[in-house]
Amino acid sequence: MMPRYSAEKKDAVRRAYVVDRLDLKTVARLHEVPYATVRDWRNKARGRHNDWERSRRANQLSEGGMDYFARIVMDEFVPLLESSIKAVTDDKSISAEKRAELVSRLADSLTKTTRSVGATNPALQRLAFANDLIRQQVEFARERFPQHVPALLEMMEAFGEHLGLVYG
Repeated sequence: MMPRYSAEKKDAVRRAYVVDRLDLKTVARLHEVPYATVRDWRNKARGRHNDWERSRRANQLSEGGMDYFARIVMDEFVPLLESSIKAVTDDKSISAEKRAELVSRLADSLTKTTRSVGATNPALQRLAFANDLIRQQVEFARERFPQHVPALLEMMEAFGEHLGLVYG
């Protein structure tokens, strides 16, 4: 039998997601509620008066300014980019050289996005620089040390997450 959660617990979980803008996994862990339950609560609220996503965006909008715009772009773009990098690095049917090229293109895409969005945000400017550095490292490895490209790709996903923590 599934445990029942109090309205206060559900409100705290929603608030952590909407106001604090924590991701669902973090919210679930923080409030000791299974991730699937938190995801279900959010999904069931869609289109209703307490839509979590709409409320989250409205909360961001209320903060206003270019920081809001930058956050929205990066909140949407970075998870898409991370899943793309993971798909490329996990697909062993693609040669290591081609995977390195694709990861390099994805890193370039992030660099361009963070540079354009981050023009008014110093943290995003630092992230853009860091991602450009990664792209340059992948290009360098492809040209000079192709035998090390598979190991480099293996590290890229974890290092990307680390950069997000340091610069994001």
